Amino acid sequence: MELSVIIPTKNRSRRIADLLDSLNLQEKVPFEWEVIVVDNDSSDDTKEATEQKIKSLGINIRYVLEKNFGLHSGRHRGAQEARGKYLGYLD
Repeated sequence: MELSVIIPTKNRSRRIADLLDSLNLQEKVPFEWEVIVVDNDSSDDTKEATEQKIKSLGINIRYVLEKNFGLHSGRHRGAQEARGKYLGYLD
């Protein structure tokens, strides 16, 4: 795995769906990459929106729940979960 795109988020189900759709439209690249959605214990339907995109899009997406509140907790959890040589954050 070359690249892990990490997206920490909280209560942004519509935005996460749009962002994942946008990532799906990126030009194909000659290396493996993944997307990790780190949900910072949302109270909306962020999990369901992400799971729907996992099923419907042609990119490698994983959902992770992080109960410790805060952007840094989300970023750190994403780094721990990442399989890529390089990390990119979208937040």
